Amino acid sequence: IRVGVMLVEPYAKVTHEHYSGLVIYYWDIIAKQYNWHYELISASSSYDQTAKDVYENKFDIAIGNFSSVTNRMDLVNYSRPFVINYITILTNLHKITL
Repeated sequence: IRVGVMLVEPYAKVTHEHYSGLVIYYWDIIAKQYNWHYELISASSSYDQTAKDVYENKFDIAIGNFSSVTNRMDLVNYSRPFVINYITILTNLHKITL
């Protein structure tokens, strides 16, 4: 499986040809469970271009922090999200004065 990887930290990065990050971690678990053999390939930094590359068979699939948008739905199918991330900051209820 040729896997295009959107290099957006902390979801995915590559250092000295070694891929790491949240989507890489989960993809590896899924691929091992199904005994899939794959090659990770750096994708464009453009979400639209990466979808086009999947459509044009440059990659069999692409992984990253994609969101479903109408213009890309004409080119590719989306899986259900396998990571839902609610990044937040908590603050004190009292007014902060500086």
